[in-house]
Amino acid sequence: DASRWVVGWLSSVGGKSALATSRSTDGGMTWSTPLYLPHTRTGHTSADPTFLWRRNGTVIACYVDFDAVAFASGGLYTCRSSNGGASWDAPVLAASVATPDRPVDRPWIACDESTGPYAGRLYLASKKQNDAVRPYRIYLTTSDDEGRTWSVQRTIDDSIPGGANLKSMAIPSVGPTGMLWIGYLSYDTAYSPFP
Repeated sequence: DASRWVVGWLSSVGGKSALATSRSTDGGMTWSTPLYLPHTRTGHTSADPTFLWRRNGTVIACYVDFDAVAFASGGLYTCRSSNGGASWDAPVLAASVATPDRPVDRPWIACDESTGPYAGRLYLASKKQNDAVRPYRIYLTTSDDEGRTWSVQRTIDDSIPGGANLKSMAIPSVGPTGMLWIGYLSYDTAYSPFP
């Protein structure tokens, strides 16, 4: 239904970034009062929102919520809405920030809407946040229950050498037959001087 939209943005609340959402049921002519997705702990800040609108009408919000000072707590979270963004379920942890790589940066979510063996599977790709630890890595986690639970994260690529031009985010996409594709920059300066 092209008249139903959900948008999200980062807004400052109490000196911390929070994820605000709003919905429209008339193609963007009018918008609801913003709702704020909850922080998972007092003092956390939010970042990097992305949304997925399933064909079955479920909207899934994905975002980072973490301790931005010490990186000691928080992670990559998803929230579900079964009513077009009018309300949201409690956040579910998809990946923790409390690992050396901090593999929660720049999340992007996709769904298998095919009729294949993985129909309905969610794919959540992210990249490492900790640039001080090499090599640079791309990660993937999956859910077969609309984001109620998530698999253990897997490393998709750990051969990316890193550097200012190589902090690529990963973008998953699922084709009509259920084939998963993940696009990201993987470039080795040993083979080419051009990024």
